[in-house]
Amino acid sequence: MKKSITPLQDIPKRKRGRPRKVKDDAVTDNELLQEDIDNLGDIPLDESEKRMVSDLVRKKVKKENKKKYYVDNTRLTELIVRYHGDDDLGDELALYLYNIAHRISFMPNFINYTWKEEMVGDGIEKEFKALKNKKFDPAKGKAFSYFSMIVYNAFCNRIKKELKEKEVLREYQDHVYDTLMPENNGRVTTQTETEETDE
Repeated sequence: MKKSITPLQDIPKRKRGRPRKVKDDAVTDNELLQEDIDNLGDIPLDESEKRMVSDLVRKKVKKENKKKYYVDNTRLTELIVRYHGDDDLGDELALYLYNIAHRISFMPNFINYTWKEEMVGDGIEKEFKALKNKKFDPAKGKAFSYFSMIVYNAFCNRIKKELKEKEVLREYQDHVYDTLMPENNGRVTTQTETEETDE
C-alpha cells in the first residue's frame, strides 16, 4: 500500500519555542479581547472587522501600560515659558533639568568615565546658563531636545578637557622620568644623589 502525500499547504506550521504557561485563575489577553468584542452589542461583525477591533483594543492596552517618561516635554515647555515671564525658578523645572543631565550620563557613550559627576555638573551649569539667558524659543523646537543637546555637548567638552589634562600629565611624567633616569643602569636617582656624585 502506498502512502498518500499531503500537499505542503495542508501541513500545519510548527510553533517555535516553548508554549506559554498560563495560570488557570489568570485572565488572558485573548479573553479580555473577546469580552471587549462581545461588549460591542448586537452589531454583526465578520472576521476581518473582529480582527481590526481586537487590534485596536490591543493598542489601547499597550498605551495604558506604557511607562511614564522622566520628563514631560509639554510640561517642561510650560515651565520654561513661565520662567521667561516672571524669572521664578520652581522646584519642578529644576528637577526636570537635573533629570535630563543625570539620565544622559547613563548613555553608553558616557557611562564608564571616572569624571561622570563633573560631566553632570557641567551639563546642569550649561542648562541653567541657557535658561537664564532665555536662549530657548518654544516656537523653534522642543524643550527636551534643546536641553538634551546642551547637556550632550557639555559632556563631550568635559571629556575633551579631561583627556587633554591627562595627556599633559603623561607628557610631564615622561619628561621627569627622562631627567631622573639618565643612564644609571635602570636605577632611579634623585637630584641630591647626582649632586653628591659630581663633587
